[in-house]
Amino acid sequence: MTKTSLHKKVLILGGSAYEGYQGDPAVNAFAQTTDQLLQDIFRVENVEQLDSVVRYRKETHFSPFNLEEKQNVCLGGAIHFLYGEAIEAGYEPVSAPIEGFFKVSGSNRNFEVNAHWYAALETIDVIAVSTTHIIQLTSLMKILKALEHLNKIVIIGGALVRGFKKERLQAFPFDFCLTSEAEKNLSAILNQVLTKDETQLHKIPGLYWRNNGLFHTSTAPLSVIDINSWRCYPTREFVKERNGMFQYESVRGCPYRCAFCNYPFLSANAKFRMKTAETIFEEWTVLESLGVHHIELVDSLFTIPQKRIRQFCHLLIESGLSKKLTWFCNARAPELGDLDFVRLLKEAGCRYIFIGVESGSQTILDNMNKRVTIQQNAQAIVNCNRVGIYSSLGIIVGFPGETDDTVKNTIDFLKQQSGSSVHVFLWMPDFNPATLVPIMQPEQLEKYAIEGADELVQYQTSVWGKQIAFAVGKQWEHRTMNQEEALQHACTISDHIIKNDIDAQDYSFSPYRSLMKHPNKVSSVLDYHHHVNFDAGWKYIYKMYLENQSHAKIREYVPKWLESSGFSYNLKRV
Repeated sequence: MTKTSLHKKVLILGGSAYEGYQGDPAVNAFAQTTDQLLQDIFRVENVEQLDSVVRYRKETHFSPFNLEEKQNVCLGGAIHFLYGEAIEAGYEPVSAPIEGFFKVSGSNRNFEVNAHWYAALETIDVIAVSTTHIIQLTSLMKILKALEHLNKIVIIGGALVRGFKKERLQAFPFDFCLTSEAEKNLSAILNQVLTKDETQLHKIPGLYWRNNGLFHTSTAPLSVIDINSWRCYPTREFVKERNGMFQYESVRGCPYRCAFCNYPFLSANAKFRMKTAETIFEEWTVLESLGVHHIELVDSLFTIPQKRIRQFCHLLIESGLSKKLTWFCNARAPELGDLDFVRLLKEAGCRYIFIGVESGSQTILDNMNKRVTIQQNAQAIVNCNRVGIYSSLGIIVGFPGETDDTVKNTIDFLKQQSGSSVHVFLWMPDFNPATLVPIMQPEQLEKYAIEGADELVQYQTSVWGKQIAFAVGKQWEHRTMNQEEALQHACTISDHIIKNDIDAQDYSFSPYRSLMKHPNKVSSVLDYHHHVNFDAGWKYIYKMYLENQSHAKIREYVPKWLESSGFSYNLKRV
């Protein structure tokens, strides 16, 4: 807090910070392979040129390949709140995804600021870091160590730091740490940076800060906002910068208590809060008038209670707003087992749903306290496919009780019915001593013999035929599996997808993901069948290229693939 503010500009960093296999030489080789594929098959030098060759017929401005205008889907749903807080305090806000602001390099997977940010940083006084999508304390420490050298005031807040005691937080280099909700609180911190009036800091609940080498703690009681009456709309410029895509929050918390999940406890209390159908409709009407055309709901679950969402969908349809907005949400399978309800979601503008299937083993689902059956998961997938909503399935590998047999159950389940894409995640335990995650409570730790720590570990495994060094910021084992075994199983699922044993797109380990827009962005433009055909064809082309098949043979496939995906193709360029 001894730094002086000159420019009144704050950088907001959000999103994920998965170390994964970033920085590994084999991953860099994948990137080079992708570049070479563009040159050999499409005969263009880079993705910008490809954008001028491949065009969607219904939206001539749209290409499914990544450009600078891509949406940063993981900045977090509160980004416009943070913008508003900064503006209210008299600051000019700018934002960046953590994965874009830093590069990860070296055997220890260190975070370094990307060089192209150096010039912009000269006029930035404050850096605010949202930890909501950071799952590893090792990553947060590396991020803060990298920021420490910039001589900026650093504010951190969000899910990862909530629940930590003063003694644990003192190890992290920051100026301010906000463990309560940000609304009104971030602007109060930024005001203090300008006024230097430390007496106001004691009025901010859940705040820790440093001054003159001393560590201070606010004694103000925690409180939560009424999200149904809270209003904070983005500016037109904010919407335009994100190409009409907006992340929206209609609930906080979650009424369920899945054993692996910390989501119910992220918002300063365990109470589930939600906006009414009328409130959501009112806000979406305003958002559309500001230029929003696609909404990503960042709720833990949007489709509950079903009565609320049915009412909301009818409001969208009857008003005509469903013809102007498309949207994405997370959903539980039981609600999607009702085919008429899924049809209503589609009619109301829903184009993409993420379903936490988690496992094809009923034993594991019960261990997770998912309160869902394999049959309900299967029916949800079938209904989305039948109606034409792009569904992505979340799979967790390695949860306590997982064995080779339960992983096989999951593979068999996905072979029988799968969504349009599959995200495979390793189970990540929360070793914070104050954690409220059910599986990490003492009796569960003893039951499953769960052990581990937040520390960087590396494993070698094969992905798309290449040996990759995975660097993971946690180490764990339990009675029936360890982390390395779980990683191998996760990559095995990916292999089945590559071979088309599982009819889906691999969105966990696909080496070409950086070249393509997120499914959310694509689903806002492409219809369901075009999207599915595009994903399948791109996977097929990449696989043929890695297998060193004839370039001429691959080129013969390209026009048919793009035609089936709804794209026009400038053959004169190829």
